[in-house]
Amino acid sequence: MNGKRGKFNKKGKKIYKRGYTENGTTYMWEVTQEIERWYNEGTEKKNNCNDGSCTLSNQDNNKLINSDLKIQEGLDWAEDLAITEAELRSDHNTSYKVKYPHPWEYGKKLRAKNTEESLEYMDCTELVCRYLNKIEWSEDIKIINSSEFKTYATKHPDKLMINNDSPKKGDIFAWNGHAGIVKSYNSTTKKVTTIESISEQSYSWHEGIKFDGVVIWTYDKDKNHLRDNKKKGKIIQYYTPLKHYSK
Repeated sequence: MNGKRGKFNKKGKKIYKRGYTENGTTYMWEVTQEIERWYNEGTEKKNNCNDGSCTLSNQDNNKLINSDLKIQEGLDWAEDLAITEAELRSDHNTSYKVKYPHPWEYGKKLRAKNTEESLEYMDCTELVCRYLNKIEWSEDIKIINSSEFKTYATKHPDKLMINNDSPKKGDIFAWNGHAGIVKSYNSTTKKVTTIESISEQSYSWHEGIKFDGVVIWTYDKDKNHLRDNKKKGKIIQYYTPLKHYSK
């Protein structure tokens, strides 16, 4: 071909690699394929080791990784106590299955018991502590207030890991004054669906709906309800329960 280098078609025109020269052609499916390839290669990996056999898999925020904890059973239990966001939006006067909080005079006496009477009322940390017992992270129902979770996680990182960047299904969260359970987290939309026992009415993100018990609700991570307020000492921490109480 007159000393020319490269590939040519039957008409003698040079064939360019797609996307590599100004005369080349790049198709959308090729762009999509390349983006997906790099995305999959860059996705955070998690080392799964079982009985000496280790593999790498893409991390999923809603994939249960605590194999010796009964995370799903605990979440199912908490969901059974809750009314849903859809129910509350449809009817602001929806009756709560579990109300907030225990009457003051006997609440502390009941918060670590397993009786029908003890489940009629529940505050935020009691719900979380009962959940931790249900997943068998604790052998009994502990009494931990919202500010003590950070202290515990700092002293026992092998039992309760601080996980602020990417909360997972089954995690808990707390700040000085409140605590709740992460039902799910979408790392793309940054939406956190929580299960909480909560008593609030005036905040704009609840759209004037009165909260007065255990409810499932979806929020934006790092905004409104789940946003730090350093002036008021509100620093949100997410925690991943790691070990069965027997370990």
